[in-house]
Formats: sequence, C-alpha cells, structure tokens
Amino acid sequence: MTPTLSIIIPVYNKEQYIVRCLSSILEQSYSDFEIIVINDGSKDFSGSLIEGIARYEKRIHYYKFENAGVSVARNRGIALAKGTYIMFIDADDWIDKGYLKNIMNKVEKSSADLYIWGITKDFEDRTHRVWLPYMCGYYSVIDFLRNFIQEQYESHRGLYGYISNKLLKRDIVEKWNIRFKETLKLMEDYDFFLTYYEYCKDVILFDEIGYHYVAGTEFSSGKRIKKTDFISIIDIHRKCLNLLKNKNALTSQNENMLLSAIKNIAFAVFWEMTPICRKEIKEALKNLLSRPEVLKSFNETNSQKEKLLAKMITQKNEWGLFWFTHCWRIYLKLRRL
Repeated sequence: MTPTLSIIIPVYNKEQYIVRCLSSILEQSYSDFEIIVINDGSKDFSGSLIEGIARYEKRIHYYKFENAGVSVARNRGIALAKGTYIMFIDADDWIDKGYLKNIMNKVEKSSADLYIWGITKDFEDRTHRVWLPYMCGYYSVIDFLRNFIQEQYESHRGLYGYISNKLLKRDIVEKWNIRFKETLKLMEDYDFFLTYYEYCKDVILFDEIGYHYVAGTEFSSGKRIKKTDFISIIDIHRKCLNLLKNKNALTSQNENMLLSAIKNIAFAVFWEMTPICRKEIKEALKNLLSRPEVLKSFNETNSQKEKLLAKMITQKNEWGLFWFTHCWRIYLKLRRL
C-alpha cells in the first residue's frame, strides 16, 4: 500500500542522535508514512542502530552507500520515495508527539503545493528559541514570493530555506526533476526550495513548532567545508532575484535587499580570502565581473571603505585589492590584541 507521506532522513555519523530521531517519528499517532533512511557512509555505529530498529519496523526502509554528501543522500531518498508528500528530517533532530498529525490535518483540510511552518531551535546549553513564519494562512505563490524576502533577508532566520519545516508534493518534485545541487556545500537547501517555489501555485503557512532543530552538530553531517564558495552563494541570491522577476513578484524593496546581500558577499570574497594572492584575486574578479547583479549592487555602497573596494573591483585593480586586503587583515589582527 502506497503511503501518504515519505520521510527522508540522511545519516552520517549520528550514533548519538539517530535512535531519538527515529523513536520520535515511530511514536507518532499519525502512522501513514514510510521512513527512508540513507546512510551516507557512516563510520560510527549509526548503521547498526538503524538496522536494529528497522528489523522490527516495516515502515523503515534502510539503504547504505559510500559517503557522498548530504545533497546526494537526500536525492537518493527522493528517488526512492513513494508517498504523495515528502518531508525531510535530519538525523540529529527530533519531533514532538502529535507533530505529524498536526501537519497532516492541515493537508486534509486544505489543498496547496507547499506547506511551511515554524521550528524550535535547541542549543547545547539546553536553551531553545522558537521561530514562526511572519506570514500565516493561504497565499498564491506570487503573493508569497513578494512577502517572504523581507523576513528571509532581514531576520536572517532562514525559515524559507530550511529543509526541515516544509511539506512538498512528490509529483511536483518528480515532474520537474527537482533535486539538490550536489556541488553546493552551503545553502543547498535554499537553492532547492527556490527551484521548488518556481513550480508552486500556492502555499499555506501556519504556526506548528513541533520540529526540534538541534544546533551545533553541523560538522558531523558530511564532508567538512574547507573553503566558503562565495560565488556559489552569490548565484543563489541571483537565482532568487531572477525567480521574483519571472513571477512578477519583484518589488523595489525586495530588489534592494537582494542586491545588498549580493554586495556583502562580493566584498566577503576579499575580506575572507585565504591565501591572499594575485592569482586568487584575478579569478575572483573574473567571476564577480561576469555577474551584472554584482556591479549593480555596488550602487548601494555606503561607507568609504565599501566605496573604495567597489571601485577597485570595478576597475580590475589587482594590486590595489592585494594591498587593501592585506592591510585589512593586519587591521583585524591588531584589533584583537
């Protein structure tokens, strides 16, 4: 029998958390689901623990692969899913009793291509923070896109990019072959949902907060990020900008917020450059100047420092950028003394 809901869980070295995660799902009063667990090459006892639980629970479908990263693991889960709807839960997170019933009750009483709700963020010191969407109720995708930017880019809570607070229709994912971009190491979830938003007609938002996002375990979920790919992050914000344009949902306020984000990341390419060398600077200039949104974002520079940096980037002043970045690094070291 085909389940209504497919829950996809990627796992990499989560022996401390996986039993709690699976138990919190299996104890739900709502039961019309399958759990697809993708073991992404764990080197600890995660696999043994999952196998032990799956032996007595037919709703768990367990698969083991060589380590390839969380995006590959999630894509494998999508390919294996059979439910009408797809939900993602991370292996170090857990859900409250009644959580799935509350979510699926919303689905039964309404019809939308996407459901979004809140999360509870749990910290290592046992404190927690509740994040709820500012929006609530039914929205056409155009109205949703017009309104979500302010919250996403001003509050920096990232609710509209999180993987864990959304319910998707599997037929939309399959029809348009929506997958996680496997080359991305940061913001791959936001990139995924920007693609999904493109094919939505409507969205329902509500105030459920039964999902517990456990902070501080990020680096045990796959390959470590050795270097931030700022150009890829800029491209994700450009993708958002183009999505709003294509959907006639771009306002002057939204555009300014997106351009400000692009500008700050373009500057971070040089602030965070390691090592500082002309070869890296030359490559950065090539990438930045080939993206017209970057040049447009410089119109909003405020401080003299930003104006000087923007001018050197625009003029391809490699030596100026080399010495400017070196001096900035020395200044930061002196400040810390």
